[in-house]
Formats: sequence, C-alpha cells, structure tokens
Amino acid sequence: MQYIKGKDRNQCTLFPLCLDEIIDPDNDVRFIDLFAESISLPHLLL
Repeated sequence: MQYIKGKDRNQCTLFPLCLDEIIDPDNDVRFIDLFAESISLPHLLL
C-alpha cells in the first residue's frame, strides 16, 4: 500500500483561490455587489 501524501501547509500559492480573499471587507466593491444583487431585473423589464 502506498503512502498518500497531503499538501504542504507552508506552501504558498501564486494566486488566491477566490477574489474574496484579496478584497478588503470594507472595500466599495462589496457595496456595489450587494446593490447589484438586490436589483430585480424581471421587475424592471416589465
């Protein structure tokens, strides 16, 4: 039976796995995202 080796916990990655990791919690982009999500497009098209 072969030994299964996991990932090194000290290994760094070149890019983050998702944008949420690099965007600050108080960044204006988060407000814009919430605003865009709250718009009901089908309601506006009628």
